[in-house]
Amino acid sequence: MRRVLLFLTVAALALVGTSDSAIAASDITVRFAPALKYTGINSSSVKVDILIDNYHVPACDPTCGLDAYDLWVVFDPAVISYVSFVNGEFLGRTGNTPVCVAYPPSTPNVTGPNQARLQCTTWAPQHYGPRGSGTLATITFASPATTGTSTLTFDSRTELVTVYLGQYYRPAFEEGNGSVVVATLGSGDSDGDGCTDTKEVGYNPALGGWRNPFDANDFYDVPSPTLHDGGTLSNRDKVITSAKDLPAVLKYVSSYAGGPANSLGVDYDDLYSGKAEGLTYDRSNGVEWSGAPDGYISVIGDAMELLPQMGHDCR
Repeated sequence: MRRVLLFLTVAALALVGTSDSAIAASDITVRFAPALKYTGINSSSVKVDILIDNYHVPACDPTCGLDAYDLWVVFDPAVISYVSFVNGEFLGRTGNTPVCVAYPPSTPNVTGPNQARLQCTTWAPQHYGPRGSGTLATITFASPATTGTSTLTFDSRTELVTVYLGQYYRPAFEEGNGSVVVATLGSGDSDGDGCTDTKEVGYNPALGGWRNPFDANDFYDVPSPTLHDGGTLSNRDKVITSAKDLPAVLKYVSSYAGGPANSLGVDYDDLYSGKAEGLTYDRSNGVEWSGAPDGYISVIGDAMELLPQMGHDCR
């Protein structure tokens, strides 16, 4: 009987409860990661995480946290097909036991052909729910034998729920949409950044995954010795480290396209194989990792793009 009551309570969350209007939508984020997921054709395991950032409820901080959620994901079934939808580590982080029900597309009276739903609560909770950030869930798709792009969005019925002293709180949150791109992958390294296409579409960022196999800027491995010091592109070693890559980028700091040499005598516009040296060390903020050169190399704009990739290894 207790289990029945529990699931009745979960089902009622969308109908009963009080929103905490004191929580601005920008305080909490629910997003897909990676935001741009590449995969090859005929893949049976295209995993996309759903992350939660900065979950909190001011009305009962710091003693309360997330107790339940109801995720609705909308995708294009002509491009990708649903495989599974499972709970992540966040909901059970404080020691409570999550209980979840997944509804595949076209579940009668629940989901449409382009929707998947995951509803989770905690069984007989002994602790307050978690606050902060983590992995809320992981949804897995399969890709067909044709190429295409599917956007990933959250249906408006998606909810986050905290229960405290008999009061339901359903804070507003910002949504981060995503995309799955099904592409024809090469057998090697299509973008020449040191990571093979297979590694770049993988699930583990530390092994080169969560990247675009056609973007040479999202794996921040640079030549050391630097091109300025007589190095060559072959001095990239397919692993990003503080001992090699960071000093190399810092050597180019304060150099920029069309400008003079920096205080170390490094000129962005010195040519290597017909193009400016600085382009090899210059990055901007990308979709998931570092992005295309922006013409100026700085500590904040470039070295800080490298730091999140420290230790990433495509060997």
